[in-house]
Amino acid sequence: MCSDPKQLVCWFEIPVFVMDRAKRFYESVFEFKISAQKMDCLDVGVIQNGSNPQDSPGMLVKGKGYLPATGGTIIYFEMDDI
Repeated sequence: MCSDPKQLVCWFEIPVFVMDRAKRFYESVFEFKISAQKMDCLDVGVIQNGSNPQDSPGMLVKGKGYLPATGGTIIYFEMDDI
């Protein structure tokens, strides 16, 4: 997932209830470009980090099992060993 081996936070998923509202919020506050897509039974907003889509640091997620506030944001860390 991580293109930079020194990058600690590798990937994140932010659960949302209303994709359009969340997309507008994150694009305006953080000046991200977010690409709305369908992924199986999920609506996702892939956060663009530069011109290469493979360099995306994370996404917004709307779907079963993703609950804002209760479930919270999911963060994946890059580790060589635990």
